[in-house]
Amino acid sequence: MTQRVPLPSSFITAMQALLGERFTQSPAWLAQHGRDESPFEAAPPDAIAWPQDEAEVQAILRACDAHAVPVIARGAGTSLEGHLLAVHGGLSLDLSEARVKKMFASERFTLDRVIEIAELLGMTLSELTRLAEQQQAAIHTLTEKQEAELTSDTRLLLVCVCVLNHWSPEEITRTYQLDTHTCLLYLLRLDKLGLINVLPGNRIRLNIARDFDWLSDGPIRRFFIQHGLSDFLNDDFVREDESLCFTHGMLSRAAMHQMQAEIRRLRQRFAELHSDSMALPLTHRHGTAMIVAMREWELQAFESLRRS
Repeated sequence: MTQRVPLPSSFITAMQALLGERFTQSPAWLAQHGRDESPFEAAPPDAIAWPQDEAEVQAILRACDAHAVPVIARGAGTSLEGHLLAVHGGLSLDLSEARVKKMFASERFTLDRVIEIAELLGMTLSELTRLAEQQQAAIHTLTEKQEAELTSDTRLLLVCVCVLNHWSPEEITRTYQLDTHTCLLYLLRLDKLGLINVLPGNRIRLNIARDFDWLSDGPIRRFFIQHGLSDFLNDDFVREDESLCFTHGMLSRAAMHQMQAEIRRLRQRFAELHSDSMALPLTHRHGTAMIVAMREWELQAFESLRRS
């Protein structure tokens, strides 16, 4: 069995001074960086560093050399050969962060340097380009399987809804019965689904498009109908910021199409107000739901009285 030596305290102190929150020994982060796409057993590192520029990369490597700390350069985490597994422990040098693009701002950063970084990550230049394109592609919807994963765990769905509404991890753990470690595990699952990127310091970047929506007849919609609809309607709707409207009439097909267009505009306006409210602190925002439904319909009690 391979001997793992704990990180020297002087090395940890040096990394904390250099990187601040971009250096971590969080168990959840270590577990994520201890896996790749290979079939081998997970082997997490002892710590993770996210360098911000070339100078920090050089300083980290010098510190690792001075303290005899093994270092594993990590890119997309897609190695099939187990190259990213920290079998000797040590430091995972995460170079997948978009912040590394600051290096490209320097006129000295040539194509040769890009190729060097790609090789350091164990990737070809085309693979590096494809990864960048994938990271730029915002998600418009999830698959049936992805939505089903969210609904299979109520706490995962809760964390998902919170981050989509721009809650920070601190606000989630302060409000709900989740500790920091558990919350981070759920955030990393959402990261794997592609909904978010979890950044150093447990910051969150959303990957959803402006027109992101759940599947029209998918697990999320069915979950709401089964578990949320009756709960939502179980109210008298008498407060100033509440309303319940019901109207019935006889419409032509053309009139029904016009009403559907009006509903789409109303929904868009709700989304715009939601977006505008994101600039406010959480204490000034309130979870609000709106149900708008329209279909050709007759009360079943009336329908039962129709002549056959």
